[in-house]
Amino acid sequence: MDTISFGTFNLYNLNEPGLPMYRDRDGWSQAQYYSKVSYTSAAP
Repeated sequence: MDTISFGTFNLYNLNEPGLPMYRDRDGWSQAQYYSKVSYTSAAP
């Protein structure tokens, strides 16, 4: 029997730096944004 699996990753909240998000009026810093993009693009 073959096994197949799928994974998902939510990018809905990947906000650009400096833009407000929810209650955070300042949003993410440039460093936080790059960190999140780097983590997201890293291959397992």
